[in-house]
Amino acid sequence: MSNFISIPVDSSDNCIINSNKIVTCIRTSSTETILVVDGGTAANSSTDQLTITHNADSATDSVCKSIMNTVVLSYFNNKTGVVKVVSPPQTITAIGFG
Repeated sequence: MSNFISIPVDSSDNCIINSNKIVTCIRTSSTETILVVDGGTAANSSTDQLTITHNADSATDSVCKSIMNTVVLSYFNNKTGVVKVVSPPQTITAIGFG
């Protein structure tokens, strides 16, 4: 059963990620969040890190929390192939590998 999350990126296409592959999300600073994805895309790596850059957030209302809440919500249905859109508290300006 694969479901997905869609992360909106300002002035770019949304980033769609398989919810089953998300290991964890780490808020490294008020403007940066790391998303660890299992089975990554690198040829010689079993995991990848996506660096998410965003406007300043707070620990209580973070981009990381909104991503993980959406991952959990993506499992609460009886259908597969569902895409849940993340509603981050701050604008996401970039997503990159690293």
